[in-house]
Amino acid sequence: MRRNRSFLMAAVMSLTLASPSAAEKATTMVTVVAYRCEQGPLSIINAKKVSGEELVYATLGEKAVQMSRLKDRAEEMYVSLHADAGSYRWRVAGQSGALSWLGPEADAREKVLFGKCEAAPAD
Repeated sequence: MRRNRSFLMAAVMSLTLASPSAAEKATTMVTVVAYRCEQGPLSIINAKKVSGEELVYATLGEKAVQMSRLKDRAEEMYVSLHADAGSYRWRVAGQSGALSWLGPEADAREKVLFGKCEAAPAD
């Protein structure tokens, strides 16, 4: 977990120290949202590229999971792509969200890992 925090801190520091001209040339807008969930805290990093591609990163224990936005849905939903190994799913509506896992089995049921998540107010 410390490695992920260090990486995030380095990224935020480099963005903070960047000159205005460097910020104007940026190709990705990054925001970090802290959520309070039933199961505990969860941080989600949102990245939106100039190309329109939208990604989120969730830190789960010692690993960071990348998920891409599904554009063909009415709801805002991001899915990790793990071929036949199942997938993580982040659904967000306004300031609320839920992170789940859907296994690869044909009869798999989605398991909520972090439910009833509410964005924490900015300090």
